[in-house]
Amino acid sequence: MGLNSVFPVVFDDIYPKGAFLGGGGVTPVKDWKRSTADEFVQAEEQVLDPASGEVVRLPVWSVTILDGDWEQRADPITVRIVARHQPVVPEPVEGMPFRPVVLEGMAIEARVNRDKCQAPWGGRQHRCGGRVDWNVWARGLRPAGTPARSASGKAAVG
Repeated sequence: MGLNSVFPVVFDDIYPKGAFLGGGGVTPVKDWKRSTADEFVQAEEQVLDPASGEVVRLPVWSVTILDGDWEQRADPITVRIVARHQPVVPEPVEGMPFRPVVLEGMAIEARVNRDKCQAPWGGRQHRCGGRVDWNVWARGLRPAGTPARSASGKAAVG
């Protein structure tokens, strides 16, 4: 059995008390391998286009998301959004310091971070400080309380 490291998740399961857009808005993600000191190249991901069923390369955008469950005291996370066009930041809600949002088409990806692994040195035994890091992906961003969009771009019914 092959096991993929990317798992689809439902927004309401991850953020049962909602989520908020952190500072900085939506920014393009830099492709570190293709960019140079003089030229910024935006990262792209290969994804299956739900409208056409074809594999396409789409630009990657980044947002900071805050968990609406304040009791959890969770750190803000960076979510990468794979979308043809830059997602639009929702309008501010009067009386709220943050903008409530919903992430559409969410998935999480498990990756092994070996940055803290230490090779044997000086007669000491290998110590592995490696850990699993989670990347959070989405296909879209919309203001909380608005209807979800279908693959055609129309508001989903029902």
